[in-house]
Amino acid sequence: MNNTTLHKLKHMKFYGMHDAFKAAIETGKVDGYSIDLFIAHLA
Repeated sequence: MNNTTLHKLKHMKFYGMHDAFKAAIETGKVDGYSIDLFIAHLA
């Protein structure tokens, strides 16, 4: 699922969101966020 999301973000040319999402996954900082807060963080 995460790879699909990363691919879609890159395809839509949302490079900043792609990098932030990838970094959040790699550091494990996605656990404390709800979906709404995580999307707000990416935006």
